[in-house]
Amino acid sequence: MSDSRFNEDGSFTDEYKKQVLTHPVVSEITLLLIRLYKSADEVDENQAYKALLDEIPNSSAAFFAMKAEAFDSAEVVQHGLHMLNSMLHQFFPAITRQSSVEDTYVKMNEIFWGVYFLRAGEDGARNVSHTHDITPVDAAKRFALEFWRFGSDAFPPTIELGYEFLKRKELIEKYLN
Repeated sequence: MSDSRFNEDGSFTDEYKKQVLTHPVVSEITLLLIRLYKSADEVDENQAYKALLDEIPNSSAAFFAMKAEAFDSAEVVQHGLHMLNSMLHQFFPAITRQSSVEDTYVKMNEIFWGVYFLRAGEDGARNVSHTHDITPVDAAKRFALEFWRFGSDAFPPTIELGYEFLKRKELIEKYLN
């Protein structure tokens, strides 16, 4: 492959891994996982799993804070979520009793993109409240549909998880500010 992000075998280069794992949206979770791994004799896989999922909304907030720059960072952040999931399962292999690699990745993306859309919806609803009566969830759905389908009729699969999140009342209640 000629892409400098990939080795001949299709894996990420070490340089690209470093770039991704130190990205401002991903770096706090990277550090969290390293701390948990270094404390593995005091932290079990359930605590590590919960800690990772609890930190995802903060990454979503950091992504939202990037405003328009977020669009340019979406691929790097998505690669970061993939790498963080791999790190979690490598550092705590017993976690697969609780959640498979695939299921964890789905949950991570659901929370990341769902909370990101909610933040955008809260901001959008607040900004137009003087002229429009729109809920943060409806504004979040509009934002997602307008900006994150990239001219297609459908969302990319991981982003679709965040859009589906917006249809689940229990998740909205948990994460809505």
